[in-house]
Amino acid sequence: MAWNAVVPLGTRSASLGLTAITVCPVPSDVQTASILAIDDHPAARAWLRSAVAATFPGTSIQEAGSCAQAMHALRNHRLSLVLLDLGLPDGNGLQVLDELRRVQPDCPCVITTVFDDDEHVFRALRGGAAGYVLKDQSQNELGDLLKQMLDGRPPLSPGIARRMLHHFSAMPVVEPPASTGA
Repeated sequence: MAWNAVVPLGTRSASLGLTAITVCPVPSDVQTASILAIDDHPAARAWLRSAVAATFPGTSIQEAGSCAQAMHALRNHRLSLVLLDLGLPDGNGLQVLDELRRVQPDCPCVITTVFDDDEHVFRALRGGAAGYVLKDQSQNELGDLLKQMLDGRPPLSPGIARRMLHHFSAMPVVEPPASTGA
């Protein structure tokens, strides 16, 4: 999967608390991917930022700590990837996912959260999430999960992958109708 390249973001929108951080020195003529990390906990945003910086050097990372900040960023910046927490102080991250699908339908979104229940997992995946990663991953594991997107593999925490397999293995198998040959 190739990400869309965009010029690194500036520090616009400071009034909403958004910051743009170029994680590695990038020559001004080089276009880089732009990632939005959305989480209300500064430590979690630092974890996301560090994983992205180590995995994709030269990537521009924008941060948002609330739904309002995230919505502003989605509407005002061309993004290559969104990393989204579901529990935000002023709303549900699924609202942000819905807005992302509306304004930037080609931008992949990976859920990064502590919620591992079926309701959250399957609602996010039905809503268009490209992956679902639990926050119990190490920074290196998160980077590895994100990197596999480049090969077309969805980033899924092992526990989420097991949950999905269990969910579908519990469903009855419906055989297709037999062909009559007519």
